[in-house]
Amino acid sequence: MGTSFIPLCAIIAVLIIAFLFASLPQVSHKMRYRVLYAIAIIMLFAVIPY
Repeated sequence: MGTSFIPLCAIIAVLIIAFLFASLPQVSHKMRYRVLYAIAIIMLFAVIPY
């Protein structure tokens, strides 16, 4: 029946954590972009097998 509930929740949780990290004022722009790109790559590898 399509995607299961647990991987979808994991993807949403990781995205929320990434954007909360990126919104911290003490984090530099360079580090922000690195974290967001890393999360995007991880999400691609998580989604492709489904």
